[in-house]
Amino acid sequence: MNFRRKIKRIFSTFGFEILSNKNEQFLRKNPFEVKRRLLRGIECPVIIDVGAFIGDITELYRELFPNSTIYSLEPFEETYSILKDRFRTDTKIRTYNAALAEKSETANFYVNKNLRTNSLLALDAETEINWPTSNLEHRKDALVHCYSFDDFSRAENIDRVHLLKIDAQGAEFLILKGAFDALKHRKVKIIYLEVLLKPTYKQQAKFQDILGYLADLDYSLYDVYNPSYAGDGSLRQIDVIFVARRFLENAVLA
Repeated sequence: MNFRRKIKRIFSTFGFEILSNKNEQFLRKNPFEVKRRLLRGIECPVIIDVGAFIGDITELYRELFPNSTIYSLEPFEETYSILKDRFRTDTKIRTYNAALAEKSETANFYVNKNLRTNSLLALDAETEINWPTSNLEHRKDALVHCYSFDDFSRAENIDRVHLLKIDAQGAEFLILKGAFDALKHRKVKIIYLEVLLKPTYKQQAKFQDILGYLADLDYSLYDVYNPSYAGDGSLRQIDVIFVARRFLENAVLA
């Protein structure tokens, strides 16, 4: 199977469709194709998947970057067991039953009816207004082990990360603050994260806070993807790519 066919097959499993090889506008707005292009010159990229759930995105990254080493973290035991079993034969995918946060500690974890919405943060009072059909209902609490990104990368002897994907249900900024040392020294090249724009979790960060923090550390906002809208037509969630400025200047986009 040629690479273009493989990409088309992979994207279709996540709801994307490549209409034509010449559809450049579509390719620019597909975040996975964009990441593939940005990392085109990297033979063996290092990827960290934070909030891996049962491993769908980890599997996609394996397909896109067959020579990559992937560190896949999922804090909830029930979903982690599926993740671990899924990649048990892949020696270059390393799974961890842990969360990333601002600091290394044992923390309370809020388990919701929709397990994809589990978070280190409690649900906000306005959650049902902004997400009326998402089955967001708190079920129970659990204790999970957290690492800061800086502590985790030191413990695993990771000196550079080409792609950091974060899907942490409102806790993304906490994770970025725990990565201050790595970001300060531009050890992370590309950051792909989900950003909530409507109140969903208590104490979730504002997008402008994330923008300012990363701009101060010399990361550029590359583009915005997958907008989700509230009932009144206003944005409630986006995915974004940030790229270390110097890495972006040297990237070979083709």
